[in-house]
Amino acid sequence: MSGTFKLLSLLLLSSAFTFCSAEPPESPHRIQDAWARPMIVTPQEEGHAGGFNTAVYLKIQNTGSSVDHLLEGDTPVAGGVELHQSILAGEVVRMRRVEKLTLSPGELVELRPGGLHLMLLGLRRSLNPGDTFPLTLRFQGAAPSVLRVPVVGLGEG
Repeated sequence: MSGTFKLLSLLLLSSAFTFCSAEPPESPHRIQDAWARPMIVTPQEEGHAGGFNTAVYLKIQNTGSSVDHLLEGDTPVAGGVELHQSILAGEVVRMRRVEKLTLSPGELVELRPGGLHLMLLGLRRSLNPGDTFPLTLRFQGAAPSVLRVPVVGLGEG
């Protein structure tokens, strides 16, 4: 009886390790044409998540067969990453946070100036034209996507 108990315990333990180490499904998202606006952070703000922000633009396509959602992002160059929508209210452009971006199968969504975009909040350092930085995008139903984002001078994007 103790041999059966040991075997059963070993099988349960093995299953638990397999479950805990399961990889998220491979990402069915094609991300292209990413770029960020430059932003100079003053020396007294270097290294701190202060009030300097900038935007990231890109195209994202869900090449999978089911709906997914872009939930959040992160990068070491900023204190936070949020999805925003630009809205024209009278003669003033305002931004409002969007909780998630729904990606239908086959759909191509462009995050662009004047529309949906990713805001890098509280920049920790300057982003100069020619720089690149890592950005991780997290989805509800797929593995995170890590990309290198080039910083593009105004008028070049």
